[in-house]
Amino acid sequence: MSDLSSESPIQNKYLCVDFLNTEYQLKNTRVETLTTAPQVVDWLLACGVFPEPADQATLRAWAQQLPDALLALFYALRTDFRQLLAALHQQQPLPKVELARLQALLQSGSRSTALAATPAGWQLQSRLALPQLAAMAVPLAESLASLLVAGEAERIKTCANAACSILFYDTTKNQSRAWCSACGTRAKALRYYHKQKTIS
Repeated sequence: MSDLSSESPIQNKYLCVDFLNTEYQLKNTRVETLTTAPQVVDWLLACGVFPEPADQATLRAWAQQLPDALLALFYALRTDFRQLLAALHQQQPLPKVELARLQALLQSGSRSTALAATPAGWQLQSRLALPQLAAMAVPLAESLASLLVAGEAERIKTCANAACSILFYDTTKNQSRAWCSACGTRAKALRYYHKQKTIS
């Protein structure tokens, strides 16, 4: 069983996977962690997606002024992501409607890039323009697009615990990982307990 409440928002290589994990099954019960528009914004900011104070203010204003539209945008996006990922896992063509919506979202965002001096040296920093509500979901669309381009869908797995539906990015060379971090820790602790009990 997994409990995401104590985990950092960023758990996987691809942000889209963490986004999908904002809704999961636990003991046959659906758990929704993003139930309000401010929670969506807080999650995005905790992930470091929009570090600029001005952008954060814009997102918080939208959460107050357009809460229903904001929630509908992210719920629909999450559903589309699941459909696209399922098609990838089944090695089927990507569903046209969901793919078209992903393409439209990618095209709705525009980025500006600038050189910035940091303690580590010069760096290129990219900032996403926020002309409309949909733009706040562009980083998630970009993450899924990166997953598609990299061809790493097979590394996105569902936890082997039947009572858990958490997705994770498998970093093992032979892709042998079967558990999410929470269930894997519990399984390891249980194996250790039984081993110690056998020894004693």
